[in-house]
Amino acid sequence: MFRRTVTVLALLSMSQLIMTTFGDVGGASDLSRRAPFALRTLAVNGTWGPTIEVPGISQLNTAGQGAVASVSCWSNGNCSAAGIYKDQFNHQQAFVVNAVNGTWGTAMEIPGLGALNAGGTALVNEVSCGTGGNCAAGGYYTDGASNTQAFVVNEVNGTWSNAIEVPGTALLNAMGAATTFSVSCPSRGNCRAGGYYADPAGKYQAFVADEVAGIWSTAIQMPGSALLNVGGSATVFEISCRSTGNCSAGGNYVDASNHQQSLVVNEVNGTWSNAIEVPGISTLNLGGNSTVNNLRCWSAGNCSAVGEYTDGSSHLQAFVANEVVGTWKSAVPASGTLSLNIGGDATLNGLSCWSNGNCSAGGHYTDALGHVQAFVLNEAHGSWGSALEIPGSAVLNAGGGADVTDVSCSSGGNCIAGGIYLDTTKSSQAFVTQFAGGHWASAIETPGTAGLNVGANGSTLAVWCTSPGNCGAGGVYRDASGAFQPFVVNETYTKVTSTMHVSVVVTTRVRGSVTSSSLRFVATGLAASATGTVSFSLGRVRYCSVAVTNGSASCTSKQRLSKGAHVASGQYSGDDAFLPVASSKSFTVH
Repeated sequence: MFRRTVTVLALLSMSQLIMTTFGDVGGASDLSRRAPFALRTLAVNGTWGPTIEVPGISQLNTAGQGAVASVSCWSNGNCSAAGIYKDQFNHQQAFVVNAVNGTWGTAMEIPGLGALNAGGTALVNEVSCGTGGNCAAGGYYTDGASNTQAFVVNEVNGTWSNAIEVPGTALLNAMGAATTFSVSCPSRGNCRAGGYYADPAGKYQAFVADEVAGIWSTAIQMPGSALLNVGGSATVFEISCRSTGNCSAGGNYVDASNHQQSLVVNEVNGTWSNAIEVPGISTLNLGGNSTVNNLRCWSAGNCSAVGEYTDGSSHLQAFVANEVVGTWKSAVPASGTLSLNIGGDATLNGLSCWSNGNCSAGGHYTDALGHVQAFVLNEAHGSWGSALEIPGSAVLNAGGGADVTDVSCSSGGNCIAGGIYLDTTKSSQAFVTQFAGGHWASAIETPGTAGLNVGANGSTLAVWCTSPGNCGAGGVYRDASGAFQPFVVNETYTKVTSTMHVSVVVTTRVRGSVTSSSLRFVATGLAASATGTVSFSLGRVRYCSVAVTNGSASCTSKQRLSKGAHVASGQYSGDDAFLPVASSKSFTVH
């Protein structure tokens, strides 16, 4: 029904695990769904490690098929992760695990899901957190009649409640094939979920469901999708919400010509509009196989979407599309990929945005030798740059099978991308790469996974960043016994204490008893790479605030000053790399 977005997985010996544990009955699966040039950014790099097996998973994952599927963090070291495992009865179950202040707790089966999952095949696709300890996750389970049903589950104040079938899908899902693909929570208890179900005619339809104030409402067929989906195969792959009731979603449908087309749909102030075909995609998609794999919004009505289409030569190509002030613009081929993708198999999977029009994305293309290579591209100020093979990935990817599965960016254009590559023995390994200071660094094997991945079947499936240098990765490795285990690894960065010196140049003019002074405040000694501002004050009165440039800041202010002692002070705001600092200077007006 739906094409897997990470086609490189078919190259791997790990693919059997992926297809059996992450595939759904309808044939749809997408764990991997899930660069700024000309922007001033700090090169903030943290310290990785240690990489650990998810605590407590060994007690759950007795059949040895586990992986981290999705992670969401709300502050440094505070996250929720979700994934899958197989229990002692060889039943596939889903787990969640929380990290508090950088320490991962013990994994547990999603409460209540075991009772729902009578058929023994459950999967969690995505977790999203609105605020600290308030999250939601979604996926599917198999009931006693071997039908797949969509579920959601909430975490409230750090405690996971029981999973429930998405309200209303029991009625919609007459033919028993439903799943929740994506969940997005912009605030506590206010989330959106999307996926698909099989209607009484056996056609797959897209649904959306809203959670308001902690209560999930009845799922509805995506408005307008029925008119598009004449071929009877539609789904929501990704939802992104930047504020409560203001979201966008993307996925695909099959038209009257049996061509799979990309779709998008917006929710504005709590009301879903009609789904539309991604503008311009039908012109590109002459081969009839297109989908939105990922979608991210940075503010209401301002989003980016990435995915794939098939051109007139039956080559799979990557596309990008932007929404600006509520209007979706025409999709275009991802710049530079047409020349890279000689082998005709390219897509974009990972996408993350840190401010309006500033995003990074990643995926794969196939070169002239038929090798699958990983690439990234950046968007700055609303314009997408050219695709770039990830630096250093060619050296790692000697086996010719690399892909970016996920991208995450924090403030200031600091990002990480993660994925998979094939080494010289064509064994799959996990990698990460970092974007900082305006450049992508060389890809490295995900730190610490070499010692765990003795069975040589690993991949980074999820990455996250909460601030520059404070990121993490999760995925899967194969241990010495041949069992697949989920891993997590954190990157941490400690801000540096800066120095600063304040000086004042005073020029005075005395007229009678009134002294008129021109004050030039100067702050020096900050690191040359520091950003942020310095606010200057005289006594308790703040006079000006100016940006730091090359380690200094200055401003001039005309004041009336009395004769005698005065104190000028400067307060540096700090930035992603440096802590705030204050300094003062005493001077006398004669």
